[in-house]
Amino acid sequence: MGDESTRWADLAARDAGPCPLPQACAVVVGPSERRLVLVVEDDAEDRERLVWAFEECTNDVDLRFAGSAAEAADYLFQRGAFVDIAEERRPSLVLLEAEVDRGAGRELIRSMRASRRLRATPILVCSRCSDPSAVQACYQLGANSYFSKPDSLEGFRALIRILETYWLRRASLPA
Repeated sequence: MGDESTRWADLAARDAGPCPLPQACAVVVGPSERRLVLVVEDDAEDRERLVWAFEECTNDVDLRFAGSAAEAADYLFQRGAFVDIAEERRPSLVLLEAEVDRGAGRELIRSMRASRRLRATPILVCSRCSDPSAVQACYQLGANSYFSKPDSLEGFRALIRILETYWLRRASLPA
């Protein structure tokens, strides 16, 4: 019993530490297996924090940024400037600020869930809005997760470590 509790304490202490160097925490995959994450974020500082956090925690992810829900919809539905993107560049998951464009992110969730091609794509909402009715609305529209947006770089790294571990390593995502 003592050995088991020591083992769990050691694991908890290790997991509470800083994220290892990118080479140590990344899953090594071939170039064709890199995951694409579409980040829908209109705040430039939060985009920079996300880039930094992903670079710290993984090297097998391609990030694609959309500064508005409209731009994200054009990308996802291959419209406008994105009419010629290859189907295989559909994102493995969408990381969405629901309050982008004064709440238009929620309409993006609705549109994705109405699309046969996109309805299974995981949508992870990361927002500073903690209003329970906003959280409930996102889940009712079909969001898979709702996270409070961190206030620090360390918080962003911790969040991306969680997302990377569960959604990009452990979960089986739709093709």
